[in-house]
Amino acid sequence: MNRWFAIFCLLLALPSFAVVLRHENNLVIGADQVINDDLVVSGNSVQILGRVTGDLVVAGGNVDARGPVGGDVIVAGGTANIAGPVSGSLYAAGGTVILSSTVGRNAVIAGGTVNCEHGAKITRDLAIQAGNATLAGTVGRDVLASAGGLLLTNTARVNRDLIATTPTKAPVAAGAVIGGRQVIEQPVHARGRHHRPWRRLFGSLFFGISLLLV
Repeated sequence: MNRWFAIFCLLLALPSFAVVLRHENNLVIGADQVINDDLVVSGNSVQILGRVTGDLVVAGGNVDARGPVGGDVIVAGGTANIAGPVSGSLYAAGGTVILSSTVGRNAVIAGGTVNCEHGAKITRDLAIQAGNATLAGTVGRDVLASAGGLLLTNTARVNRDLIATTPTKAPVAAGAVIGGRQVIEQPVHARGRHHRPWRRLFGSLFFGISLLLV
């Protein structure tokens, strides 16, 4: 799985006529700009304020993505703020990842701190691995979470199942809505088969993003 995911990400990152490539120390895509292609960008500070009709791949120390994206978003940053609507899926990794917009398909997020704020709405599934994770928004289907600290606030809504591994004793606030099963497990330090899919999933995510950075 790692090999094929890595090959896919490498092919996505290769220069071609269908991809706009940009690298600057402080990169800004202005609010009046429209990128009618896939956009691959990097920099110490990256601001995406304009519209991207294709996929967006972005890496930087500080990433602020506020413009609408017509495809998928792959983002890696020290701090990654996704505040613009994403029509496809979101794949994000960073020290701090903040999602406050809509995602048309799935979201896979790994980070030291992950916040899915009250305005966030994920149409399909959400997968999180984090040191600390907070969910205050809406998920259309399932949530899979593995976090050292986990909180679903009183505004959180999960339309189907919540499956979580966390040492947090009461991760779900009283006002949160879980439409299906609620399965909360304590972490197991010993290696077990039921933890391997998590390691493969997020290992693939990090490996693929590393290739994109190169």
